[in-house]
Amino acid sequence: MGLMYDQKGDGRLALKYFQEGLEIQTKSKAPYLSRVALLTNVANACVDVGKLDVALNALDEAEEILTKQRFPQLYLTAYLNDTRGKLYFQQGNMDKAGEMFEKAAMGREDVASGKTKNVESLVHLMKVAVKKGDTSQCIKTGKSVLSYSDDLIKQRPQNNVLTECYNCLAKVYEAMGDHAKVRDTLTKIKTELLRLEHLYTCDCNEGQVVKIRKQLTDIECKQKAMPHTLDKVTNTKTVI
Repeated sequence: MGLMYDQKGDGRLALKYFQEGLEIQTKSKAPYLSRVALLTNVANACVDVGKLDVALNALDEAEEILTKQRFPQLYLTAYLNDTRGKLYFQQGNMDKAGEMFEKAAMGREDVASGKTKNVESLVHLMKVAVKKGDTSQCIKTGKSVLSYSDDLIKQRPQNNVLTECYNCLAKVYEAMGDHAKVRDTLTKIKTELLRLEHLYTCDCNEGQVVKIRKQLTDIECKQKAMPHTLDKVTNTKTVI
């Protein structure tokens, strides 16, 4: 139930069910290792709703369990690192966020290179690069993400990872003053959002449809606000 509400974009209900599941695990004395993913789910949901202290406690508990394992749990460790990176990102600590996202990306690459979770961590690294003004790193990582685009859509058609990648690229191109690339990237965002809108409409996921339509409206406003230049040959205004 928690995962379902998380996919629907309802962080508060997702957190409610994750916490209830964790409480049941505790009462039933489930194996400690089985608690790690659920603790990290709780932390993720807490980050999404701004309960950072609760998220930190859940992550610390999960990490303590992992450190006691005889064999490395690469996927769970990567998931934990990615979530800790999100927490640092929310706190504004970009250096620590970048460190955690890089560890997560490397761990997920070892487990399943190019798969959705691996690419999500790469996009998180792009967001850090945008915040730090590191345009070259953002573009470099973005190229890696887009090289997996066809496979990503096949793996999880409703994932918005490509939209987030394009959003990061649009921001760095704007910072660079490259209006042609900004316009091209906004068009790609719009195409991706329309694809997602169709999928969520078919699933009757009205909450996500509303969010996507708002994003589409914002993209159209940005496109209309794009600067123009004067064409020296025809003496007419040409959109860059």
